[in-house]
Amino acid sequence: MQKKHLFRDFARVWILVVVVLSAGCLTSGGGGAQQHQKVAVNGIRLYCGSGVRGPVSECLAVFREQTGIAVDVTFGPSGRMFKEACQQQGDVYLAGDIKYIQDAEKQGRVLTRCTICSVVPVLGVPRGNPKRILRIRDLCCPGVRFYLVDSARCQQGILGEQLLAAHSMQASTFAANRVANIPAGEKLSSLLTAGKLDAALIWAHGAQNMGEGIEILRLPELTEAACPVAAIILRGCGDRVAAERLLDYLSSDAASKVFRYHGFSDSAQNSYALERPDYEMFGEAGAVRFNRTAKARPVIYTRLAEYLVERFDLSARKGIGIEIGGGPGDLILDLAKSSRRFYWVNTDINTWYARPFAEDALKQGLAQNTGFVFADACALPFKDDYADLVFSRGSYQFWGSLEKGLREAYRVLKPGGWAFIGRGFPPSMPEDEVRILLDRGLAGGPKYDPDKDAVRFRSIINGLGVNKFEVIRHQPTDTSLNYGVWLCFQK
Repeated sequence: MQKKHLFRDFARVWILVVVVLSAGCLTSGGGGAQQHQKVAVNGIRLYCGSGVRGPVSECLAVFREQTGIAVDVTFGPSGRMFKEACQQQGDVYLAGDIKYIQDAEKQGRVLTRCTICSVVPVLGVPRGNPKRILRIRDLCCPGVRFYLVDSARCQQGILGEQLLAAHSMQASTFAANRVANIPAGEKLSSLLTAGKLDAALIWAHGAQNMGEGIEILRLPELTEAACPVAAIILRGCGDRVAAERLLDYLSSDAASKVFRYHGFSDSAQNSYALERPDYEMFGEAGAVRFNRTAKARPVIYTRLAEYLVERFDLSARKGIGIEIGGGPGDLILDLAKSSRRFYWVNTDINTWYARPFAEDALKQGLAQNTGFVFADACALPFKDDYADLVFSRGSYQFWGSLEKGLREAYRVLKPGGWAFIGRGFPPSMPEDEVRILLDRGLAGGPKYDPDKDAVRFRSIINGLGVNKFEVIRHQPTDTSLNYGVWLCFQK
């Protein structure tokens, strides 16, 4: 019995020693477990497609600093990187071409798969979109020359051909319009700027630095064709725990911000995706009806253009202005007359406004400094820090989300740029002109409470963290006149 007790006591002491030593290993340095404690590991071998080099390099630098985990990364074409990862017993493989990820899964090489972000195809067109390309089908119109890389060279060409085929356009149909290879010594951006190409099907992340002479169109058909960028942990990985920590970081919110900055979309969804519009609401009949109304009250747009030019000193400045929900573009055209050094972009979700706007611009000699872009206010197809002025009159009540629309307006503004968004009459408009329009029923829009909208503006703009803003509720001498409500803020 005594021997049994001695054995039992010895076992208890041994278990206690093991637990203490294990705890000591977990909290080396004697400071206790820390949330961001760096750990020593052997390191990770990452093989990565060169198309995501920019954001991946930034993320790896932060990951190393936060975790102490070394990452030996090799960049190159996705196909070659996949081959090397398999031959050299790599730990992690990351590719913008999902085909190689699928091949790895078929071959049984994958331990874990994680979607990092998405690549979205877009159309690049010369500024002003002179061929008025608004849908994929427009690429097959007579006289249009568009670039789509050879499908034998990369996934982008394969995807482009699939998109065209999905819209009943076979290779034989668009072959006459297609340019598949860029001549030696030429740049795609230069060919577009010079008008030698009318459009190019490219990735959104590659379109960010193409120059101011090019506009980027995010069409619904293209947004729906976003392709995932994924990473996998390969079988035979030397340190699976460290590899999983890397994948966790690359799919984190912090990394998503980096990928978005470089023109990629979120992994879960395309946060700037253009939603397919309701064509019954935003159709030809609605465009014709509103165009007729707009032409009956030109004084509103003239006075608002005068107010904006004076308030933001636009007459002698050079820059880019965007109107959200500009419809037939009467306000844009008035602004273009007074500030010809600005380039003015009329955006609307209703493409039926494109033709009357283009016709009016040509008649008034303003086609060179104006353009029309198909856009959703909640998903503006412009890069960050793009515009000097974003404005809108009488459209925010139709936006899918006022908060998303204001967030997008803020996003596309350059630092120091201004937004002016609201409905009603400009504060400087004479009361007798306002009274005439109200008496004739030409004020437009359903009845609303401007004070409630002012409260919404303040609440949303404060939530976005904007410090410099003003909510304008002009109080005229004749208190029966409703001048509406305006939000003015600076980035």
